[in-house]
Amino acid sequence: PTNWQEFMIDIETKNPESTFLDYTALRQEYLQKESTELKLEYMHLEGRILWYKTDKALKDYIFHNVDKVTQLLRVLFDHSGNRCDTRLQDFKPIKMKEHKSSLEKQLFSELLKSFKETGLLDSRLLEYLVTRESEFQVHIAVAIFKQFKLMFGPLESGNDKLFAIPELARGDCCVSRRESHNIHARIEIVFNGLRLPAYVYHQMTSRMVQLHMGKSADTDFVLRRNGGHVTKELLDITIMHDRENDRVILEAFSSVDHIHMVWEELVNTTDVVYCQTKESWNAVRPVFFIVCSHCLMLKSDQPKRDVKTLSHLSYLPKKPLDVYFSDGSKDLVCGEDSKVPEALMKPCK
Repeated sequence: PTNWQEFMIDIETKNPESTFLDYTALRQEYLQKESTELKLEYMHLEGRILWYKTDKALKDYIFHNVDKVTQLLRVLFDHSGNRCDTRLQDFKPIKMKEHKSSLEKQLFSELLKSFKETGLLDSRLLEYLVTRESEFQVHIAVAIFKQFKLMFGPLESGNDKLFAIPELARGDCCVSRRESHNIHARIEIVFNGLRLPAYVYHQMTSRMVQLHMGKSADTDFVLRRNGGHVTKELLDITIMHDRENDRVILEAFSSVDHIHMVWEELVNTTDVVYCQTKESWNAVRPVFFIVCSHCLMLKSDQPKRDVKTLSHLSYLPKKPLDVYFSDGSKDLVCGEDSKVPEALMKPCK
């Protein structure tokens, strides 16, 4: 690679005012496709450029000025001091390209306030912020935010499109369920190993909500900084973060008639949360705790717990989980009550 310095310096200094270089043009300029790709991949790994070769939306863009990308990320995550007040003071009506309408100050103020409180970013506010405070086109900016796993969407809400950023939502997530939901299933994940950064918890909530929003049109959700809550027609699902103890609590609520669906949805949720965590932060060793749903239904003060593998519920991921379990041989027990329905103790059956 020491022989590549001329190429790499040329890339870094080419068109310094532009936000990106066109990959097709570079390939034609330097002719040797395989050699050019190898050098660009090396520069990406070194952090000298950003090139997301496998991302369909970004593969044609070479971000040779990393500082400009950093400035773009600050558009959403810099809320220090009176940043929002300054944005209101400096607001100027703008004709939206994506929406083919104008954004006025009153609506801008409402969208900005909603974003701060709920972590839901309206696409009109996104277009305004990206246009005013960065040099990127909106569709490229959205692809970059998603590549960094900072937000997901868009989600349809009436005639509006929303992007979700859980880490920016205010308030705490609390368990709430409907009166008809008399069965409560729970899995806890304790993350041993290196402590999880805050952004990994944010990504867990994003993946959990994304999983369930993609399955049903009759789905609603609430984001909080320490988790989120999804409400479906027959089911409620909650994720809560206990960051001090490196623990995540996943819960599902429904009527006892739908116990199989409850456990299926809960295990699928656990799987995507686990996979997202390992993808983002591999230096952890998760341990899974399955809580007895019968005890919780009877509101026992100290419900029995037992560590189980996810195979107990007969829903295995495509590849074996790289996790440790303290004991995977015991069945769930519920005191000495022999009348506990088998479906509660062994939901896979």
